[in-house]
Amino acid sequence: MIYDIFLGYKLLKDASAAIALSKTEKEMYEIMGVPKDRLHIIPNCIDLREYQELSKNVRRGNFRNKYNISDDEKIILYVGRLHKSKGLRILLEAFRKLVKEYNVMNCKLVLVGPDDGYLSELTEYTKKWNIRNKVIVTGFVSSTEKIKAYMDADIFVTPKYSGFPMTFLEACFF
Repeated sequence: MIYDIFLGYKLLKDASAAIALSKTEKEMYEIMGVPKDRLHIIPNCIDLREYQELSKNVRRGNFRNKYNISDDEKIILYVGRLHKSKGLRILLEAFRKLVKEYNVMNCKLVLVGPDDGYLSELTEYTKKWNIRNKVIVTGFVSSTEKIKAYMDADIFVTPKYSGFPMTFLEACFF
């Protein structure tokens, strides 16, 4: 916030153009003083060739084997930073209900992504709600490992987001 106040706003106002990922982000830039005629919306995109190349040597089941997830278990997959702003507590609560209240036992919740200061709190929730054995946290993974996770997932979830996350596009590819 201090950076924005002393330098960020000025840089944006003086820029010859600013690119926003979404209408919401564009409106935020307008509030920050960027003239409308210098704002352009260019949504996220991915190079499909990169994913085709990476997935050539990946076979379904690789991720399941690595994390000892049986073929009859459903994988509910989240990909992203483990941060409070991502709505992961809501996701864990929903998963707890699925397992404990609806007695859906043949599933695993897999959280793929680096810890951004929230892992210890998430771990406490899994202990408190007695779902620790149903939740797998991989931490940061390589692009190839991420593709393996997408390929083996049954459901992809993102509880909270802004803009249009790259993970939406990646998940659609697989």
